[in-house]
Parts: sequence; structure tokens; C-alpha cells
Amino acid sequence: MATLNASNKAASSRQSPTDDYFLRFNAVQQAVGLSRTTIWRMERAGAFPRHRQLSSNSVGWVQGEVNAWLVSRPTVGVSS
Repeated sequence: MATLNASNKAASSRQSPTDDYFLRFNAVQQAVGLSRTTIWRMERAGAFPRHRQLSSNSVGWVQGEVNAWLVSRPTVGVSS
């Protein structure tokens, strides 16, 4: 029972309330700084979070998945 409670606490601490909403394409594009074509190409290749169908004419990306992708990007540094 203690293990279950500990894992639930760990899972809930990783997820914030802002992770639970959808971003439309323009917001995703602005957040990541990539073109429409690059986002779709990377998504098809499995290198970017998959969009979700919100209605028959709209899609969105989960905010938390986009944030996780941004954080996972490697940093670029100047070597001395």
C-alpha cells in the first residue's frame, strides 16, 4: 500500500495543472520556433509530439508534451 501511495505522489508531482490543456498550431509554432512543414515532418518521423484530433476540423498538442520536448532539446555551447 505504501508503494502505491509513493508512486501516486511521484506521478502527481511531475504533472502540473498547465500540462492538461491543448495548444493550437500557432501557439506550438510560436513556442518552438519551427516552421509548419518542419513540425509536421518531425511529427511524422516521431521526433516531435503527436497532435490530437479535437474536432472534425481542429487539432491540438498537449502542453506538457510540447514542454517536455523543449526541455529535451540539447543545449549548444561554444567550446574553448
